[in-house]
Amino acid sequence: MSAMSMATTTATTTAGTIERDLTCGGCDYNLRGLPRTGGCPECGHDIAATLQGFSQKRTAWLRRVSWGSLLIGVGLLIGGAYTGSIAVPGGWWRGWWLLFPGGAVVAAFGAWIFATPARGRGNGWRDRVLSLVQRLLGVATCLLQLYITAGLAEAYGLAPPIVRYPQNFARLVEATAVVWAAAAAMTCLRAATLAGRVNDRPGRVQAVLIGILATAAPVWGALYWNSFDRSLRIAYFVAIGVTAGWSIIFFVGFALVLRRRAMVMAERAEAAEFSMSDRTQREQ
Repeated sequence: MSAMSMATTTATTTAGTIERDLTCGGCDYNLRGLPRTGGCPECGHDIAATLQGFSQKRTAWLRRVSWGSLLIGVGLLIGGAYTGSIAVPGGWWRGWWLLFPGGAVVAAFGAWIFATPARGRGNGWRDRVLSLVQRLLGVATCLLQLYITAGLAEAYGLAPPIVRYPQNFARLVEATAVVWAAAAAMTCLRAATLAGRVNDRPGRVQAVLIGILATAAPVWGALYWNSFDRSLRIAYFVAIGVTAGWSIIFFVGFALVLRRRAMVMAERAEAAEFSMSDRTQREQ
């Protein structure tokens, strides 16, 4: 294993002592409880070099996840534009319907990146399984939305008959709403976890609240739409609109939070590298 290879997602230090599990970059020894300076008691590898390598990998991971958060927000914005186009007379027939599958693909791609697990000892099978479930739900939601769009486009004569119009369209919509709600819940759970790791308490609260709304509203509408009166349908659309708008603002803003955190970690890693280089020159 090279000196740049790290272990744990949250290896943090205080006042010179390593608080969490952190694998030595030279021998895989757990450095927890040891001072952040000096050498590994097992192989003598410089602990500062291990911490520097961890910071660099952590920075790259945060940047990748921030791109995922941004793409989720953009995908939701595109999907929201499609929803708005329905209210425009003739909007569906002017090609605005292409926004729906476009937004689904962008959001699914963002969710895939956003689910990237941080590697290391602190991230075992549980983190990898949750990441896989989130990715599979995102892909499933995207495919269902594409299928519905292709079927509707064929039914209205807007596109070649790629797929046959679903015979039981209502059931398909219900299934899509349930899968979409599960994907939204997993994504918001992921966002809340990441917000906790970067000490973004307001972001964590927002992720939880958005997760509740994004899970309940689609299922509520899909299962009970036929029993809604006019006032309930208006309330439903208001709930969907608020949830979508809040989600767009949150995920775009959270991408900026993660990006800033990555910049701070990059600056710290650069300062640590300079300190190590200066110390090595003095010792020589």
